[in-house]
Amino acid sequence: MPSIVELTDRIRRAGFRDVESETVVHAKRLEPDQVERSLRRDVADRYPFVDDEELQSGLQRMRADCAARRDDWIDTRRFTFLTAVKPR
Repeated sequence: MPSIVELTDRIRRAGFRDVESETVVHAKRLEPDQVERSLRRDVADRYPFVDDEELQSGLQRMRADCAARRDDWIDTRRFTFLTAVKPR
């Protein structure tokens, strides 16, 4: 995936104007059971090379990390949105 700077440059070269970007932090409280279900589904659908032993090991580490927390488990991924005005 190209960087935001590269994408912005490509969009401008394609004739778009008023190109702007905004980065936001997801900041969603995570529920361990839901995260585990999603991870199991992702491994089955997208990562068939991850064997059961590796998955179980990862899940154990995830559960331990969650249990050791003294605060909420927050998803702090950053997302960047690009907007631009279409050329006429």
